[in-house]
Amino acid sequence: MKILTWNVRGLGGISNNAPPQFDLVELVKKFEVSLFFVLESNFSSTRLKNFLSFRFPSWESCSNFDAIENGRIFVVWDVCRVACDVLEIGRQYIHVKVLCKETQQSFLATFVYPLCHVNTRKEIWEHISSLGPSINLPWMVLWDFNCYLKPCEKKGGKKLLAYELKDLGECMRICGLVDAPSTGLKFSWTNGSLWTKLDRVLMNDVWHRKGLMCLANFLPMLLSSDHCQVVTSVLHKREEGSRPFKFFNMWLKHSDFKETLTTSWGMVVNRSDQYILCLKLKALKRPLKKLNKRVLGGILGKVSKVRTEFQEVVDLAI
Repeated sequence: MKILTWNVRGLGGISNNAPPQFDLVELVKKFEVSLFFVLESNFSSTRLKNFLSFRFPSWESCSNFDAIENGRIFVVWDVCRVACDVLEIGRQYIHVKVLCKETQQSFLATFVYPLCHVNTRKEIWEHISSLGPSINLPWMVLWDFNCYLKPCEKKGGKKLLAYELKDLGECMRICGLVDAPSTGLKFSWTNGSLWTKLDRVLMNDVWHRKGLMCLANFLPMLLSSDHCQVVTSVLHKREEGSRPFKFFNMWLKHSDFKETLTTSWGMVVNRSDQYILCLKLKALKRPLKKLNKRVLGGILGKVSKVRTEFQEVVDLAI
């Protein structure tokens, strides 16, 4: 399943063939998007309705026009692929629960567009921070945060001050959020002389614990916007490739290591020295993997067992 996010001006134009509208439709088609989230501060509810009925007649949507004058955020989804339950709508965010009909998997998504001033943004940081601790589903927080996490996320212009980096980082820490793995552009906004990373996709660790993918692709900017578009792929199982062989020094201290080495190294081969070395090293890998699994396998279960035994001893002592 793919989600498109984009901060773009001009969607609210009178013409339904305006370049930004055409670009949005093409992006949805090209990447087979099931849900998109757009930030547009120059829209009206009437124009939004006309735009969606013309371009996406069978899709459903929600916006925050009732929460703030002229609205700022709207979320649109394909009802054939997605069921979207709108949980909360505020001045600076829309919080939804999304069900992918193909996989029957659910996740939470909070689409954020903070107001520009630091003080007015505190409202959204506090709200997201209150949501995080109680969430046990895969959760993503997306889009234009109007602030930075690190000094390196701005190139050009005035140097970032400490207070400009504080709120987002603290919110992420409280909620257990991190930047989703990403490809594409490093900076998501530019005016030609200043480049910044204002836009991001955050995720909690439930994605990893459930083995689900959340990968953001920051695409090249189009002429219709000074922000890049982001296509995020979610819910597909992460592919676990074969792990490269690693030699652990702790094997050297185990009593069975010498015997394992001698057995594998004792083969007789009539070839060049280089070939023999490679062959014996390759032959040694399998016995070492078995040794590692037998001795160190299930380490978490062993730790849990020891903790249980320790707690039983403590309970008896009390």
